[in-house]
Amino acid sequence: MHSPRLFRNISLLVLIAAGYIAFAQSKPGPNNNGAYTVSKRLISIEDGLASHEVFCGLQDKAGFMWFGTRNGLNRYDGKNCLLFTRQRNHLQENKVVQLAKDNVNNLFIEYGSTGFQLTTNGKVDVMNAATQEVRTLTAAFPNLPFKEKDVYWVSNDGTDQVSFLTAHPFRLWKYSTQSGFKLRYQINDWNEKLDANSVDDYKRTGALCVFARGRALIRSVNQSTQYLISNDTVIAFKPGDALRWFPIGFTRQNDLLITYNTATNLNTFDVGIVRNKGTNSFPVNATQYNIDSLKVKYWFQGACSTDGLSSVLYIGTDGLYLWNESTFIKIVAKSEIKTFENLFLYKLFQDNFGNMWLCTSWGVLQLKIERNRFKPYFTTKQQSVETNNQARGIYADEKGRVVANLWYHIFQQQGDKIQSARDEQYKYALAIHHGSLYGGGYNLFSYDVNKNTLTNYPDKRSDEIWSMFSVNDSLLLLGRTNGFTIFNSNSKKFDSLRYESPKQPQAKFAYRFFKDKAGQYGRLQKMGCLR
Repeated sequence: MHSPRLFRNISLLVLIAAGYIAFAQSKPGPNNNGAYTVSKRLISIEDGLASHEVFCGLQDKAGFMWFGTRNGLNRYDGKNCLLFTRQRNHLQENKVVQLAKDNVNNLFIEYGSTGFQLTTNGKVDVMNAATQEVRTLTAAFPNLPFKEKDVYWVSNDGTDQVSFLTAHPFRLWKYSTQSGFKLRYQINDWNEKLDANSVDDYKRTGALCVFARGRALIRSVNQSTQYLISNDTVIAFKPGDALRWFPIGFTRQNDLLITYNTATNLNTFDVGIVRNKGTNSFPVNATQYNIDSLKVKYWFQGACSTDGLSSVLYIGTDGLYLWNESTFIKIVAKSEIKTFENLFLYKLFQDNFGNMWLCTSWGVLQLKIERNRFKPYFTTKQQSVETNNQARGIYADEKGRVVANLWYHIFQQQGDKIQSARDEQYKYALAIHHGSLYGGGYNLFSYDVNKNTLTNYPDKRSDEIWSMFSVNDSLLLLGRTNGFTIFNSNSKKFDSLRYESPKQPQAKFAYRFFKDKAGQYGRLQKMGCLR
């Protein structure tokens, strides 16, 4: 198990083919309803990373994963880590805080200042990912239209272009191998309004600015004008009266969602929206974006994914949550990581295989979130009236109603509504017969799904009914612990069946009936399959 000192007290399922460790969630997250399986593993110094602190990452054209750490650049092949450093490979620095790539597999590497402050230092290298040749940005592009020391952000944006932010003046540049460097926008009001106290604020890296879906969210101090820039629009906005805020992600319509708190509501966050047409609402009432669960919580941090359609949010006293427009689930509980309260999120990105990679102060968390192929019913997490939730008989109709026998109870669910009825008899078989639902235990009973009531039909036998088969409109065949009986639903009377051959052994535990194409009946029982 990876990093045993970090993860503890967790139910494990080892998925050998994918190389995952899947952690059983202690309870479903909000809006989860057991609909997803979260597989995850932590990659850290025990696996060859140069540092616990992983600030950034990406997947190159050949499929290798690259991670920028405090102590160098790592290439990861799924098993081993290869380290690149200033001492070994002539990088300008060891503290790698930002990574990007172009479409010919060049890596753009930006370095951070020394110490614990997470700011860029104006040094950028270009590495050929295949040959590992390293040059400075200035050497790689002699006609660079800005100074390398003024670069404070480099990122991919989901297209084949690389985005550069430069200061003095503040500009957004777009680079592609076909067109070179092109100026997209110059932010003039920042040059005038940013004072000496906030001069380093724009250099802060991590999960602040967002580049995704061909768009750039360019941030400075909270009360400054913020910019959302695409290829054809520039939207300047201020996030209302927000004290703290960070981006959640983009909707499918390319509207930007933001979570924030205010002076009048310090302890919980709300959600606002900046629409791609230029209008904004703080707060927004938009349940279609699956943001209701984001409200009324105090979010410590958040990291928006590189595709812009999901994010991971962090509460130091609770856990990590994943948001997208279709779900909001808890992916890591506080109890799973020691010193969880001191966790920092830096970068969230996807690979080509559907994995998400979260770069944190404790390593890289590899995530796979998959919708479950099976939907659970009547588990002890969904109901509390029956603690032994072994289902015996099961029935489902065309309207989505599901009925099941669980020991003394019969349950039904349609939509989110669960009902149950009980008597003092174990319940096994279920079958629909002449429009009514019948069940079997020590007695035969019918179940009215509309009234949620049971009606018993005792037959003075002491053996259980394990299976049932509707022969016609009146006759219901019952398979029992010892032999068979017939129930006439019109007369409400029972009758026994005679054996065709006296040498045929008596049926024992008739579990299932079936009817073949010739009209003959067969049974599955303890001694095998008989006709």
